[in-house]
Amino acid sequence: MDTNKTVSYSTWIIGIIIAAVIAVVIYSNINRSQNAEPEQITILEQHDREIGDNISLTGTMESDGDLRFYTHTIQTENYGTIGLRSRENLNAYKWPVAVEWEIERVIEDIQLVVVNVSNVTLLPDATETDEEDQEETNAQYIRRAGIYFPTSFFDLYGEPNTLTPGTITITQWEDQYNIQYFLCTQDETDTDCGYLASSFTETASKVFTTADGMTFYKMSEADSWFSHNEELFGYFFNDISEQNLLALTRQIDFPTLKSVEQRVLPNIANLCNDGSTRMWSADQYALMIQSSVLHLAITWSVGTQEASCELVIDYAQKDNALMTQFVVQEGENDEEEDDKEPEEIEEEPTEPVIRPTPFDTSVEQFSISLENPFVFTSSRGHTLTFPSQNIAFAPAEFDNNPVISSAWCYAQQHMVSYANKPQLETQPSIIIYECRSALEADTLPEQYISYPLEEGKNFIVYVIDGSRRDFANNIVVSSVE
Repeated sequence: MDTNKTVSYSTWIIGIIIAAVIAVVIYSNINRSQNAEPEQITILEQHDREIGDNISLTGTMESDGDLRFYTHTIQTENYGTIGLRSRENLNAYKWPVAVEWEIERVIEDIQLVVVNVSNVTLLPDATETDEEDQEETNAQYIRRAGIYFPTSFFDLYGEPNTLTPGTITITQWEDQYNIQYFLCTQDETDTDCGYLASSFTETASKVFTTADGMTFYKMSEADSWFSHNEELFGYFFNDISEQNLLALTRQIDFPTLKSVEQRVLPNIANLCNDGSTRMWSADQYALMIQSSVLHLAITWSVGTQEASCELVIDYAQKDNALMTQFVVQEGENDEEEDDKEPEEIEEEPTEPVIRPTPFDTSVEQFSISLENPFVFTSSRGHTLTFPSQNIAFAPAEFDNNPVISSAWCYAQQHMVSYANKPQLETQPSIIIYECRSALEADTLPEQYISYPLEEGKNFIVYVIDGSRRDFANNIVVSSVE
């Protein structure tokens, strides 16, 4: 037997095996790379911050009750909502405030930054400043692009160039960045924002979501990014590095539904009125495109009246929008049903006065737990016991609800499930009014529950969301002994 041929043949076999192993490894790495999830850029990375950093910002502080990781929140322009905790009683402060804090944690599922407050300074109320003393700003809102450039933007960037249709050119010293914007379609083409977002979700190398809910996808083989606003406006950010894009998104705003809820809905009473009728809250609202610009459509009903309001979004305006249409209509009143109603309430229930809410009885109810309640004790001498701890509960600006005006109410609190906490102010599930008088059973609207406490103090629960009916019926109001 030829030994040399045997050695040569063995070497050839070993070489084939090694080559096969290398090929398998390379294929596995390629396949893993193709199927890998895009890298998530966290809220702290977006702002170039780390746990333990000290920050000083101003904003609007609100109480959120004694929650697990924080007791208050503050609305900031750059970071959105931030959770606050402190050894000091933060209830002593009213907005606007300047807050110094240390970043303590991030609640990952909602990307909420929680900070430990080291110092709070009360600032003068901006409403007390004379209009003549207010400086003019060069803030710009480009309606056909749906992008807002606040005053702070111009400290770092030049004037946005909008001469080329569909393109905004931004300069920063020697650098130039192009933002291509377009109206979204639904035809699975290169302007179908939902289709593009679905595609980029699978192929993007990096992704991040801003505090206002804008998600940005990085193209895997280029310094370009895609984003869209509620599938209404689409955007491509071309030839811009990750660092520069993150810096830019900290300086510009998009009127997303989340930011509109925070910046426009609180101004409904100023925006939606015709001099005789005023819209105090929103039952339903939605962003839409009209005449190639962003609008907000709002509906509200009170008693037999139904109101609709249409706003054009413009963050450069005082109330962040301008009214284009406000219509109030008298709803149909079924006299026969009105005649039957007294028969249904002949047997008045014992206190508290509870009448069924006008919702389909098949609506799935919010889960309650009488054994593990959430108890809120007010400094005004009463305690509210809620049949669940899975809630967010906070005082809100009193809106003088005309439906129960005869009860002489003077304060209100909002409640939502904890998961819906960002909608606490603008889209509550339940509103609790503190009033001076009780309402008689035959005048109590169907969505309201009256809890008389003592002479001169009555609580009225307004059930907005039908799934909270059982929850509202099991609220307990008591005096502090």
